[in-house]
Amino acid sequence: MPIKPENKHLYPPNWRALSHYIRFVRAKGRCESCSVCHGQRRLLTPQHGAVILATAHLDQNPRNNRHSNLRALCQECHLAHDRQDNAQRARWTRVLRRLLRQPRLFRFDFEE
Repeated sequence: MPIKPENKHLYPPNWRALSHYIRFVRAKGRCESCSVCHGQRRLLTPQHGAVILATAHLDQNPRNNRHSNLRALCQECHLAHDRQDNAQRARWTRVLRRLLRQPRLFRFDFEE
């Protein structure tokens, strides 16, 4: 998954090399969850494209770059791993949007 520009400062300067090492040296170009090969085409799943490996942080913390916290995952396994975190983030987004739509909660009177 691409790094969002606003989060780039959370990753170490050598992230590209570290990610490459995890995906292609340690994992030998295979997903460390389902063993599918990088570049292999998925024909029997809804995602018919080529498999792209990404380096995932197991604890969702991009500052924790210990090898034991990093895993090479294909798109499907990466999405499955992040599903709970993404759902929680989406819930918070919906709550904040709902709160911001209610102007009386954030009304400030500056008149004296």
